[in-house]
Amino acid sequence: MNLNIHHEVPDGYYGKLADAWLSGDEELQKLYPVTESEIPHICRQYSQFDESGREILFQALIQQYEGIDVHPNVAANLQKLRERNSFTVTTGQQIHIFLGPAFFIYKIASVIRHARRLQARFPDKNFIPVFWMATEDHDVAEISSLRVFGNSYNWVAPEGVPTGRLSTQGLEQLSELWIEMGRKENLPADIRDIFQLFKTAYSRFSTLSSATRFIINALFGKYGLLVIDPDQVHLKSGLKSLAAHDLLSDVVYNGLQNTSNELKQLGYGNQVNPRKRHFFLLNNGLRQRIDKDAEGFKLHPSGEAIPVEKMSELLQHTPESFSPNALLRPLYQQLILPNVAYVCGPSEIHYWHQLHAVFKQENVVAPLLFLRDSYVILDEKNRHFLDKNALTQNTIWQGFEVSSQVLERNILGTIHIDDEIGALKQINERIFKTLFELKYKDIKALRVKSDSLIKDLDKARKELINEVRSQPAFESEFRKLQKIINTYFNKKNPQEREISWIEILLKFRHNPTDLLVENTDLNHVFGMICV
Repeated sequence: MNLNIHHEVPDGYYGKLADAWLSGDEELQKLYPVTESEIPHICRQYSQFDESGREILFQALIQQYEGIDVHPNVAANLQKLRERNSFTVTTGQQIHIFLGPAFFIYKIASVIRHARRLQARFPDKNFIPVFWMATEDHDVAEISSLRVFGNSYNWVAPEGVPTGRLSTQGLEQLSELWIEMGRKENLPADIRDIFQLFKTAYSRFSTLSSATRFIINALFGKYGLLVIDPDQVHLKSGLKSLAAHDLLSDVVYNGLQNTSNELKQLGYGNQVNPRKRHFFLLNNGLRQRIDKDAEGFKLHPSGEAIPVEKMSELLQHTPESFSPNALLRPLYQQLILPNVAYVCGPSEIHYWHQLHAVFKQENVVAPLLFLRDSYVILDEKNRHFLDKNALTQNTIWQGFEVSSQVLERNILGTIHIDDEIGALKQINERIFKTLFELKYKDIKALRVKSDSLIKDLDKARKELINEVRSQPAFESEFRKLQKIINTYFNKKNPQEREISWIEILLKFRHNPTDLLVENTDLNHVFGMICV
């Protein structure tokens, strides 16, 4: 198994704003002016993150890790959180069952890689990788199914409930499917151990949050990765001021509108449209959106009314009842973690830019942003097909038409007919130059015959190229090329979003996570893993 790094991200792979950000667009940098050279300054800004804040964070994580045998590197990083020269590098994602699509793992590997990279660059500080579980999200449909070899496997769970609080009932039975597949396919022991890990997690822990922490800790604990659940009473105390500003005034909304309008002027739409209010209320097991009207507040979808005075009282005494939406989640993160950098998915880059004005007005530290790494995992058979036909990453990412021209060229030629005709033209020109210098009397007539021959050869070459795709002997080669592009090199439906982590383990019979955290000298990795 090896990794081939592709240093240029294909146009359009990430989307307009993410592509522009990755290329260093100056106008975007003005909207979010945080660069890696400012890491020491960002660290100094956390002087307000005092011992009490670190202790609250430490105690909350100790409580969340109860019942889990942590790796010594995790235990060491938990203790380091109490030190003033320790800072976090964070990424986050919804807690998909069985770790969901491939990019879930890529995000985690990316945050570990960047923490290591910053540690090497700033050795006088501690940089701790953190995975933020989006446990308060209530989009159950998005996390409760996965596709494996074209089949959809669904977990039935109640709607409207924060996903971290969902019962794991039913997931143990799904785990048995992967265990049985691993046995039938005689998969390597380390892969079968991962499938058993899923079953252990979903049978031992009663909530999706605690089970997911157990799984991630088992897979990535050796790297010192900390896993945090923000849906915790003591951590929510840090939300009071932000929630009050959002719910009781328009200050947050106005800041978001200003930056969102600037992005629109640059030609980018909103990833998340700002609302007047950006918080949910957690009550009676549900997460309900808070809307404001002339008489106070109203919860959606229940329609329950809450007077302004009552809402103010809830904010003061039960901050754990409030949950930020996706747009304000980054501020909550920055309020409770000494976080210097965040590893984004391509869509997240967008709403971090929308937020920068709010960071300023709320006096919250804005972190450095990294774009998560991306990979294509390719098996040996398909890699051999590409190599045999001289189809490089530069070519294949340009799509079927460009790639098919290279394939045609390869099919037509061990003799490289187009190269040979080109060489013949050059030789021809040299011959006629000599004939001209020697004053050969019939040079014009000879030139006509020579040009006619080359023209006929070129015509034959073009006819052959036009016919080659339909020739029975070669038609299967073009079908195979199309399938490879659709499956592995599809910019509209990237493999990392379409293929589940379970399918990667089953299909490729390898766990590439160790490989993914290498290359700590690179700011961003876009590569192809060949298994």
